[in-house]
Amino acid sequence: MAEGDRRGWLLQSFKRRYLALLRGTPEAFVEQVAARLAERLPPEDREAVLSLKRRGHRLMVASCGTADLSERILARCGLLPCFEAVYANRFVFDQGRIAGLRLEVPSGRAKLEIVKSLGIDPAGAVAVGDGATDLPLWQWSAVPVVVDRSGRARTGRWPETYRLVSSCAAVLDIVRGLGG
Repeated sequence: MAEGDRRGWLLQSFKRRYLALLRGTPEAFVEQVAARLAERLPPEDREAVLSLKRRGHRLMVASCGTADLSERILARCGLLPCFEAVYANRFVFDQGRIAGLRLEVPSGRAKLEIVKSLGIDPAGAVAVGDGATDLPLWQWSAVPVVVDRSGRARTGRWPETYRLVSSCAAVLDIVRGLGG
């Protein structure tokens, strides 16, 4: 289901099914999933994020996923302080269990509106994403970066201006190449 959402096939129906699947799940399970995912983040990707922050770049997360998971993963990796904000949907917990989902970023268009509201100049923006909900940001930014860890994305299917990478470490190389 997550892949279908990433590709934009399911749109809002995914969020309803996602919540139906997770309703009643203990908050501790979200923590366990975050721990497992954080373990999978390669050290070079962690170092790339730290380096971007040390170089003075503004970093933020704008996701149609859940902030609860994103923030926990970043915190476990020691990276949460590198990000000025995490804009995403949030679980509603009741008695330590998932009871609902507050849709704060329901679509790719919503992500773009959030970023625009922050006064970010698209000419200086590097938009990094991995799926269909990132299209509006990629189209808006001067440097759209598609992260494809699987290697399944075909280079010929993307506009010439899009950069296709397999890791966050490669994003650092792109930014360095731009003089940052």
